[in-house]
Amino acid sequence: MKVPDEASPTNQSFNLEFGARYYKTEESKLAETDCGAETYVPWYQPVIDYDPALQVAPTYDEASMVPAVSTLEEVTVDVAAVFADRIAAGASANTEIRSKQAAPSYTATQTYSQGYTQYEKLTESDWWWWWTALDVPDAVLKTGDVLFQYVTITEDGKDKTGASIKKSETIGCYVVVGANSATSNVDVFVHPDNELWSLNDVKADGTTANDKVVGQTWNAQQSRIKQLDADETWKAGSSKVATSAQATASTIAGNTKYTCYFYEELKKLGRNPADFGINIDIQVSARVYEGDSATTFIQMPVTSKQVEKKALANYADAKAASGTTTVVAPGAGGDSAFSMMTLVSFIALFVTMM
Repeated sequence: MKVPDEASPTNQSFNLEFGARYYKTEESKLAETDCGAETYVPWYQPVIDYDPALQVAPTYDEASMVPAVSTLEEVTVDVAAVFADRIAAGASANTEIRSKQAAPSYTATQTYSQGYTQYEKLTESDWWWWWTALDVPDAVLKTGDVLFQYVTITEDGKDKTGASIKKSETIGCYVVVGANSATSNVDVFVHPDNELWSLNDVKADGTTANDKVVGQTWNAQQSRIKQLDADETWKAGSSKVATSAQATASTIAGNTKYTCYFYEELKKLGRNPADFGINIDIQVSARVYEGDSATTFIQMPVTSKQVEKKALANYADAKAASGTTTVVAPGAGGDSAFSMMTLVSFIALFVTMM
């Protein structure tokens, strides 16, 4: 795409529209199906000039890593209510469950956390990470159970007419009981506009079953909005989460904590500051499926919260100076700042990033 010569040398915004049509044969003149008509995509493009710092190879030196935890919340799960059927079914054969029923002492929680990991060099991306962890009694789970945990992130947006909308995506993460509890995988779902409930078991009214989830296997749920692996912007793993920010093992006797980690790359070049320093709505929950073929599940409560997506360190406003320039890490105080030796030339690179 060529920017018009008469365009002013400032940030430019472009509206991109895309869609798809399916034709029965090459000779067909009418589309059999129109896929979603138009999709509105805001595109932020700052003025970027060449800078020698762009040739510095990324190393992701752990010593220069700056972790910042933005959110850490724990939700208590009512084990007796959520796992009532399993507790009842196991009581006749499981001595431990019988004793627990006589003196209820099961404890379960779901914890979630999110934050950033930042690096020093211009060519080193920053990372937005999340983890969610189910701390569950072993007695109510079965080997082969699939624990599907998910976080739905909703941000304010606008459609192509400028009308305000809610844009949501869900990152679903799953682990298998009996396998390595630290091994997780990720599915990403992009919701239709204003549809926050796409991955919940009920629709917005809280009572109508969501048939794209209910009656589906964990791997078949909401298949039409699930992204292809190659298109996923979120990846599974804890490699981008500082050790100090990771989940700890369960401290509850008889429990195991199942943790899912996932992260998104935030490249420094072309990053829109308006996407940060905002409040976002989230929903966090989980389901337990009795294997890959199960179409019924145990639904955990859905937790709805508003959390802050903190502002990233503002490279655009860093002042050219000799020596070391200090930039405060997101969510940290002045004593948590980090040094960036390559900022001398940043003012020329991001003149207008606001």
